Amino acid sequence: MLVDEAGKLWVTDFGLARMQAGSGVTLTGDVVGTLRYMSPEQASGQTALVDARTDVYSLGVTLYELLTQRPAFPGDDRQAVVQKIVGEEPIPPRRLNPAVPVDLETIVLTAMAKSRDERYASARALADDLECFLAGKPTLARRPTVADRAAKWARRHRPLVLLGACALVALSMISAVGMALLAREQTRTSAALVEAENNARAARESFERAEQHFRKARSVVDKFGMGLADGLREIPGAETVRRELLLATLRYYKDFMAEAGDDPQLRHELALAHFKSGAIAAKLGEANDAMAEYREAQKLLTKLSNADASSTEPLSDLAISHNNLGLLLASAGDVEQARREYAAAITINERLVGQHPADPVFASQLAESRANFGMLLDQTGDARQAEKSLRAAVDVLRPLATGEPQYARNLAIALNNLSYVLRKNDADAADGAVREATAILERLTQEYPNQVQFQDDLALCYNNAAALTSRVEGSSEAIDWHARAIAVQERLTRKAPAVVRHRSDLAISLNNQGVAHCRAGRAADADEAFSRARELLATLAGDYPDAVAYQSSLAALLNNQALALAAAGRHEDALKIYAQAIDSQRSCWQRHPESPLMREVLSKMYYNYGQSLRMVERLADAGQAALERREVWRGNGERLLGVAAELATIAEELRTKMDVSTADDGPRKLDDEVLATLRLAHQSGWPRHIDIAKDERFASLARNERYAAAVAELKDKTGRRVGLADSAHPTPTPAEDHKQ
Repeated sequence: MLVDEAGKLWVTDFGLARMQAGSGVTLTGDVVGTLRYMSPEQASGQTALVDARTDVYSLGVTLYELLTQRPAFPGDDRQAVVQKIVGEEPIPPRRLNPAVPVDLETIVLTAMAKSRDERYASARALADDLECFLAGKPTLARRPTVADRAAKWARRHRPLVLLGACALVALSMISAVGMALLAREQTRTSAALVEAENNARAARESFERAEQHFRKARSVVDKFGMGLADGLREIPGAETVRRELLLATLRYYKDFMAEAGDDPQLRHELALAHFKSGAIAAKLGEANDAMAEYREAQKLLTKLSNADASSTEPLSDLAISHNNLGLLLASAGDVEQARREYAAAITINERLVGQHPADPVFASQLAESRANFGMLLDQTGDARQAEKSLRAAVDVLRPLATGEPQYARNLAIALNNLSYVLRKNDADAADGAVREATAILERLTQEYPNQVQFQDDLALCYNNAAALTSRVEGSSEAIDWHARAIAVQERLTRKAPAVVRHRSDLAISLNNQGVAHCRAGRAADADEAFSRARELLATLAGDYPDAVAYQSSLAALLNNQALALAAAGRHEDALKIYAQAIDSQRSCWQRHPESPLMREVLSKMYYNYGQSLRMVERLADAGQAALERREVWRGNGERLLGVAAELATIAEELRTKMDVSTADDGPRKLDDEVLATLRLAHQSGWPRHIDIAKDERFASLARNERYAAAVAELKDKTGRRVGLADSAHPTPTPAEDHKQ
């Protein structure tokens, strides 16, 4: 809307623009519309609530800007603007421009009310009130009262108010119950002088009721501590609040454990406190603390289950504790200990299922432990036993899938994981398993359209089906599977644009689709898919610079795009993308130099980059890439030997392509770098030992006098022949082989 020098208003329409950044344009994955004029219901993805009052809100925002000469919710960060629209009140216009009349300010703020019910019902009603203002008549809009402002504050801080209210209710319940029990016990104590036996029985009943009230209070703590914290995990910027909630809940359990001491009547509650503390520590990323708490819980639960074999609750909790500890150990790389924990969980759950065959809870726990054990076995290379364990989990879950929807979802996940294990040895069985999984999840998403978890799982299964199909039937059907996953994730992104995970998952699917298009020879389609994926992840990396995972994901996406381009023979295009991937990943590694994963990924990118450079005969540049990879592996003897082997191979290729009469000393310089790398590897400690003289990768260097002298020098230092790891350098891995 433009105002000319004569004060005349012009309404224009320039259409929608597409830019890299900016708060007032439409980007891939956003709700369609201009962001700063969106109503709260639009910005939060509640499209079902959009009606005429939404347009009233946009008119109010427009009037606000005309009166104040600034946006109602300024900012360049789209996520921050969305959060302001949904949860913050605008600055009153008179505070920015005192010349604005009070009644006009009231009209504008009424049109911009967060709640639709507090706005004008239609544009006609807004126009009528503006006409009343112009005519000097009383307006319908009224200034908010103290109660109105308090209600708005409560809506903006709903989690805090809800948590406080629930805590107040819990405290009131505990106090009321305590007072009632105290009064009742006083009466019964006086009556105990007459009927001691009846009084003792009544006291026992009172204790049981008090214990029930305590458990209810504890469930309130769990719900609004751990439960609310889990919900905040999906909200950008809520990490601090989530951590504070978890720490407060952890302190509650720590205090309880200190108070309980060795009280035998509280032994089970103490075990559960250790168990819950372990779960909270795991959510906080404190793996060692979580493991210690789970082990303490296991000690107490084992004693309880041995003391009372008829009680199933301690035994069930013990099985879950073994399972959760197994997950933590597997993530930490302690395979053998994780194997023992899973085996213990399976043994206990099998016992519970044998004693209570009709109880689905115990059967579901057994299936979960078997499935986790199966994935661990697959990671160790034992595909046969992994398949056996996962099939056992599927057999347990299949009868349960017709009842509770969560059991059907667990069956689908187990089938999906089974297809992953089967993919190399039995492609037909793998295809059948993943198709059954997708069929189950498609049914669940239709029956429960508001359950986001089912849709997330369905998109994952679609992507895995695409990866499997590309191995068996080619890229065409794989592209269709990826398109299904993208459709699901785009729908989730539109409904909840504030949930960052939906956009990162969508970027992964677009990346996978780009790889499939490359394999099918569809260069234009591949470039479009890669471009969309890159735009999404670049936006996330820019919006959340402290979250290194987004920048690393962007680097991995670029590496996968370059791999696909190289596989299609487009090496020149791939080289440009590799360079960008390396720059991005190197930045991540520099921020987290202690991370083995960051270093490993960067090393693979350098190696892939060098392979494409060799394909276009840029051998000197390939040698430079190998030298940069050498810097990544300083202090790792085995990987440095791999770099030396790569340099030796490049030197031999360069020597072969050159005229032997040429005085160029390029190969000689690379020979020197090979020797320098071998010395670094020796200083870092040799891994396995084989005779370098018999290794074909170093055959050309054996004739070099300096090389022979260096070998002799190292031999003198070690007292034995110099060794070389037989598989020191990484090889490119197809993008879809990576687990999500």
